[in-house]
Amino acid sequence: MHNQENEDLVKTYLLISDFYKNINLDSAITYDKKAINYSQKINNIKKEADSYKSLGVSYFYLSDFEKAKESFFIGLKLYLSINDELGISNCYNGIGVVYEKLINIDSSEYYYQKSLNIRIKLKADEPVASSYINLGNLKYYSNQLGIALEYYYKALLIYEDLMLLDKIANAYLNLGVIYYELDQHNKAISSYDKAEINYRKIEDNRFLSRVLLNKANVFNFHLNNYNIALKLYQEALVLKKQLNDLVGMALLYNNISSVYGNMDDYDNAYKYLEKSKQIYTELENQPGLIMVDYNLGNVYLGQENYERAIFYFEKSLNAAKTIGYNDYITSNYKALMEAYSGNCDHENFVKYFGLDMHVTDSLLANLNEIKMHKVEANFKVAKVTKENIGLKNQIDKQNRTIKRNWFLLIGLGSFALILLISLSLIVIRRK
Repeated sequence: MHNQENEDLVKTYLLISDFYKNINLDSAITYDKKAINYSQKINNIKKEADSYKSLGVSYFYLSDFEKAKESFFIGLKLYLSINDELGISNCYNGIGVVYEKLINIDSSEYYYQKSLNIRIKLKADEPVASSYINLGNLKYYSNQLGIALEYYYKALLIYEDLMLLDKIANAYLNLGVIYYELDQHNKAISSYDKAEINYRKIEDNRFLSRVLLNKANVFNFHLNNYNIALKLYQEALVLKKQLNDLVGMALLYNNISSVYGNMDDYDNAYKYLEKSKQIYTELENQPGLIMVDYNLGNVYLGQENYERAIFYFEKSLNAAKTIGYNDYITSNYKALMEAYSGNCDHENFVKYFGLDMHVTDSLLANLNEIKMHKVEANFKVAKVTKENIGLKNQIDKQNRTIKRNWFLLIGLGSFALILLISLSLIVIRRK
């Protein structure tokens, strides 16, 4: 078989892998490995690097983050050997995504920023926007919501300019997350709705399941409409099972448990938390176990079993401190305050009350809200500016057309005049 035919075969395997990434990850991995083997057979470093990058994505979707990271690093080494800057930036980005899932924020930001720098240099608009999304995610995790909002709107401007439905949907999904955290629940639902419409159009079940989950969270935790929340969670769970997304399934079991807890159905709450805990334990997923222990504490708190609630909150808190999981450090502090209050333990209640923490939270919330309004205003200005530039270009084009037609009209008029004069001279001569 000629090299070109092998190259085409590698390309075909990678296309098949992309197809299977949405329906069967084991098959996707099989075709990634076939692509690697054939690219090695023909000694095509570029194709081999592409194949390892694809394998990294497949392992990532399978929630095998160590193998994903290993595959991305092999791909990175290969891209570096041939100085393929776009490939290098994509692997940096993939490594950053893995570290983000592992809640290693510093490493994640390091690789995201390296990726962004290359993409800006290459003037690659779509990848630049993708980097903005990823950096926005990190700012979200560190509770810098205003900065996260700014990154997401920057990405949205680029995606709308390129008219990429899937990317526009992704930007709206992330905007919804920020508005949710800012307690702007109507804006959150509006953003999720826009994302959902596009994901259904392009039949992207992976991200559709995320949108459904996030919408359900609004109805569950803030609007207290548990029936709608449960319906949305169950629909998302069906999609996660189809995708064999273990981490997604574990998260949904956890959230379904919270709905039942809110409905005082503690038997179902425990049942779904156990399902969630089993998956997170098998995957050795520490952030997930921190969340499950926190929610177990909440279930016991709802039953006024304060000692058991305190046990799980303390367990969750200590683990969260170990990996710097700030969201659950704060959540567990507040939960422990409530548990010790219910237990009439004044000393520990005062210990966790932390007046300075509440003042900081309040100031941070105000700063985020101020930033939100500023970012929204900047986005609207940028959008109007782009529209005005587009309108100006359209007017300029129309003016050029009018000018061209005018010159054409003058030319035709001159030709007609010359023709008339010529005919007149012929008539005169005949006389």
